[in-house]
Amino acid sequence: MNIGTDRIGFGLRFVANIVDCVIILLISIILSRILIFLPVSLWGFIAINFLVLTITTLVYEGLMTSKYGWTLGKYLVQCKVVDEQGNKISLKTSIIRFFSKFLSALLLGIGYLMILWDKEKQGLHDKIANTYVTSDTKNKLNKKIKGATIIIAVLITIAYLAYVSSAAIAGFLAGVHPLSTSNPITDIAERCSEKAYIFSDLCLAMYGKSKTLYEQNATTRLEICSQISINSLQMQCVNGVAVHLRQRDVCNNAQSGYHIRYCEKMYDSLTAFAQYWPSPNERKNTRETIDSIPEDFDTMFTSFQKVNNKIKSVHYDSDLSAPSNVAAAKDSLKEMNGEIENARTSLQKINESIALLKVLKFDEKSKEKLNQLERTHQKYVKALDKLEQAHDGSSVYLDFRGYEVQIWLILDKFLSHNDLANDYIDEEKFEKAKAEIIKAITLNDEMFAIRKTEYSRRSTYQMEILERLYNEDVLYQQFIAEKKKEIERLITSPNTPKSQRFAKSDEIYDKYNEVYVEEGEYNEYMSSWMDKNVDIYWTEASDILTEADIEYNALMRDYTFYWD
Repeated sequence: MNIGTDRIGFGLRFVANIVDCVIILLISIILSRILIFLPVSLWGFIAINFLVLTITTLVYEGLMTSKYGWTLGKYLVQCKVVDEQGNKISLKTSIIRFFSKFLSALLLGIGYLMILWDKEKQGLHDKIANTYVTSDTKNKLNKKIKGATIIIAVLITIAYLAYVSSAAIAGFLAGVHPLSTSNPITDIAERCSEKAYIFSDLCLAMYGKSKTLYEQNATTRLEICSQISINSLQMQCVNGVAVHLRQRDVCNNAQSGYHIRYCEKMYDSLTAFAQYWPSPNERKNTRETIDSIPEDFDTMFTSFQKVNNKIKSVHYDSDLSAPSNVAAAKDSLKEMNGEIENARTSLQKINESIALLKVLKFDEKSKEKLNQLERTHQKYVKALDKLEQAHDGSSVYLDFRGYEVQIWLILDKFLSHNDLANDYIDEEKFEKAKAEIIKAITLNDEMFAIRKTEYSRRSTYQMEILERLYNEDVLYQQFIAEKKKEIERLITSPNTPKSQRFAKSDEIYDKYNEVYVEEGEYNEYMSSWMDKNVDIYWTEASDILTEADIEYNALMRDYTFYWD
């Protein structure tokens, strides 16, 4: 039967397919957000996702085409699928036509393009199913809607082609313009920051895969990834860092739960592939990683030795009775902190190297050696933690000693003025006594200001003796103030009996003596505090280091790994 000449050509059918693809894409996004949480590998997820999507598309296209003769895309451009008699096609024919589209696509799209030159305007799938696409005369849809659909489909196509072109250009530029080895991060910022929104993301993603950037630390590379706005591109960038470092938890830097799970599945698949089919370059990198571990340990040993020397010089080789010596000890402590950071950096490098090696297929002896190396590494980490605690205790102690040295220096001057005041009182020279006691009060106020500052930090110090020292100084400040008043009264009433002259200040001084911290008690307390907050950690670190050194030296006697 002749079904007429009003058959629909490639243009409108292309528009209809774009609309249908957008609908299917939205369904696919929703389904993938659910399926990603299935406990399967990446390939299992892709297979299940493809199967579910195929079934969904078949139901969408098969049922709608057989029942109505059109899909939503064809409805919007007012066309329908019919058989050779011009009737709606059966469900069986609709299913055959759907699966025939795979063949049209597999032939480089020629099965679709033949619509352009075929006399009946049929694609390969139409010929297999014996179907035609004609205009739908019963469709009374407003022509403006049809026009708007065509415009939107054209814009979507242009946007897609622009994205693909931008990706190609970004990849080409990343290939022909390698990053600066001296400052690659600044180089990336300059090249990508002024680009259009999407191209900027593509630029960052392409340069994020560069060999130069792979030589940077993980934090720097993840900083580049964080600047990418498109979630899928950002996830691929993060995955590259995770796979290179062999650290799955790096995937947590992806921007959503879906992308974190997808990154983890990619990580598992890629690391498994690298394990069973290592490239020559990966073999070379493995050998370099194995060789780098002793070098990093040597760097760490140097830092450990310097840390030990600094603790010794601060607490056992220094006279902390002068401000300049306290200042010098604090400088040594800063240097010690720098060496702790250096040691921690070396340990982090060793940890990354061990993580890289653990995913490879070593023989059993090499695996055990690698496990022992990891255990030894953890002991060095524990020793460093102890040394850091010793450093923190030393920092508190030096702050305390710094305050005390300031107070002691002022105290010498204070006592000399107080002694002079007492001499003048004995000589009945009350005006001169008052002048000396005023000087003493000024110095006492200065000492008390230092003590208040020190006392305000007692939660940091956690030193119980500060409470007593503070209370002691409060009473002494009251004592010296009262003594001044009593001297002033003596100036006006010089005949006051000696037993009554300093009754009030003597009473305060008796209270002061009750809380006074004896020098022996003070030294004993500080020695005990050092034992609990510095020495114990230093001793524990030394014991751990001795044990770890024995294990490490044993490992280095036969530092060979056999890798398939």
